[in-house]
Amino acid sequence: MVSCGKVCLYNAYLPKNAHGPRLQQKVEDVMLSISKEELPKGRYYLVLEVSGETIDDGMDYVIPPIKYCFKPSK
Repeated sequence: MVSCGKVCLYNAYLPKNAHGPRLQQKVEDVMLSISKEELPKGRYYLVLEVSGETIDDGMDYVIPPIKYCFKPSK
C-alpha cells in the first residue's frame, strides 16, 4: 500500500481496474484527484508511506517515509 497522509494512493486490495488509470498518472495527480484538495502554494513534494507484507511468510512491513519531490506546475 502507498499512502499520503490519510489518502490511500495505491492498494493491492483495490479492484484491478482501479489501478490501471492510476499507474499511468503522476503520483501528485493521483493524490490531487483522490483528495480533492490543492497542495499549499509552493509545495513541491509529498511524504509517502509504504507498507505491505512479505511473500514468504506474510509478515507486515513498513519502510521509512519517502519524500517524493516533483516539478511544480505553473
